[in-house]
Amino acid sequence: MRVAGFICALSSALLLLAPAADAHVTVMPATARPGQTVTLNFRVLNERSDARTVGIDIFVPAGLRATASDRRGWRRVDRPREFSWTADGSGAAIAGSGAKDFELRVGPLPQSSSVVFKALQHYSDGAVVRWIQTSAGGDRPAPVLRLSASGQAGGGGGGGSSGAAFAIPVVVVLLLLGGGVLLRRRAR
Repeated sequence: MRVAGFICALSSALLLLAPAADAHVTVMPATARPGQTVTLNFRVLNERSDARTVGIDIFVPAGLRATASDRRGWRRVDRPREFSWTADGSGAAIAGSGAKDFELRVGPLPQSSSVVFKALQHYSDGAVVRWIQTSAGGDRPAPVLRLSASGQAGGGGGGGSSGAAFAIPVVVVLLLLGGGVLLRRRAR
């Protein structure tokens, strides 16, 4: 019974951690082909219950052309290699566990394996979260567009998120193991 309890507790902990690992600025689609010109949506999640997301800045790497789209309820300012959106009021801001997408058309994409877009998320209390880390496993990963000849994800996920992709299969396996242990004990 202790093994089953441990497995259930571990499964619950991993389920609680999975959404946190996914909560940041991501790019969709996550994969494209080098040479393409594509429309990308940057999904911005509000991570705080005590403040709203009131602004987002997306930085485009040097050498990549980009144009931004307007977003209803948000003012957009374009600068060289930087696009910023600011909420017109609290009604347009991202609250609770909500999310909004901000659109850029970029291209042609370089002949490389990925493109890193850095982002700054502004909160109503003045805090700024810098989604700029390019090393694997960072707490504040930059949005990453994976590039492949097929335009399909091949092995690694895109968009800078991997925690939930790992946690969900682990939880399923642990739940199956826990169920098997319980069934064996009851059969005795």
